[in-house]
Amino acid sequence: MAYISHIGTAELRGIPPLRISLTPAPGKAFRHLVLTGPNGTGKTSLVGAIAAQIFADVFVGGSVTTKGIRTYALQSVQEDLGSSLELGGDDRRKMVRELPFGHVTLEWEPPLDESGHETRRRGTFAYLPARRGIEMHAVSTISAEDDVRRKSAFEAETPQFLQFLVNRKAQQSFARDDGDDVTAMQLEQWFGNLDASLARLFDEDGLHLEFERKTLTFYLVSGAQRTSLLELAHGHAAALGILAEVIMRVDREMDGQRTPDQGIVLIDEPEMHLHLELQERILPALVEMFPRIQLIVATHSPAVVSSIDDAIVFDLEERRPRSSEDLRGRPYGWIMKRQFGLEEDSARWTDPLGSWAESPRGPAEPSD
Repeated sequence: MAYISHIGTAELRGIPPLRISLTPAPGKAFRHLVLTGPNGTGKTSLVGAIAAQIFADVFVGGSVTTKGIRTYALQSVQEDLGSSLELGGDDRRKMVRELPFGHVTLEWEPPLDESGHETRRRGTFAYLPARRGIEMHAVSTISAEDDVRRKSAFEAETPQFLQFLVNRKAQQSFARDDGDDVTAMQLEQWFGNLDASLARLFDEDGLHLEFERKTLTFYLVSGAQRTSLLELAHGHAAALGILAEVIMRVDREMDGQRTPDQGIVLIDEPEMHLHLELQERILPALVEMFPRIQLIVATHSPAVVSSIDDAIVFDLEERRPRSSEDLRGRPYGWIMKRQFGLEEDSARWTDPLGSWAESPRGPAEPSD
């Protein structure tokens, strides 16, 4: 499986030429990338162009401008791999049309000419734009697995997540009825792992999913509180939606012969709708669940940029890279000044959040 080791721009509208190195630390397969910068510096354009170029490099087999990617997407061209950019509605078409003009160059490690087949066969790729839906569709019946399968990194999975869970629960029941104890145990373990991940994400010990057979609905249960996945608060729904996108894509790639959690996931503004505590936990939750997936994100949030290790934080205005380890444990006020370029007085905005008092580094501003 190949990962992105360098990103270059020379012909991307609105972004002067630059080169970002993601060379991994010794013993690591990749580094994550976190893009920052004021509005208008090109974060969304760059993430969209990287998504398009991944498709061009891995599935088309060469450098293709995003105008060409639009053509492939809108015509739903079927490649020999069996991957296509099938679109499900006007919103999806609009999103693909809005991919930026121009293209980026990606360097892969190992090179795609050595690992392209494996990367295509084993890789999970997803692009989550900032304007992404977070609502799940209600379920009326158990469906065939193929009915909830998508074929495109540009197509949302979240609406079908409840159907995906219901089908999983049905398969677990069928396996028990058939005496297939191995499959039943594997699915029980899968739900247990999902429960543990959700409990960590929402920071609630004992949080778990509960299935209601009569209504084909799942509930999040914590103590006496029981909430349908269709009625979650907006922030909880947004956080779960990000996890759902990756979970379903990873599962789609598993056929008993593929490594389940390799790939690249691109997220524009993962902090959308999230309280600061969830902003801090969303990327660590993905890294913990999928340790072999490379993340490329664009953000305005100091909570996001300081949340994970093994990442390059690159400011598109200052055009400088920084190791995410340099930001770990820093007060938000310090990050807002040093990474986001706000004036020192702006640090006062974070005082009510308790970030100064809670920082392990103490209230005094650290030196560089």
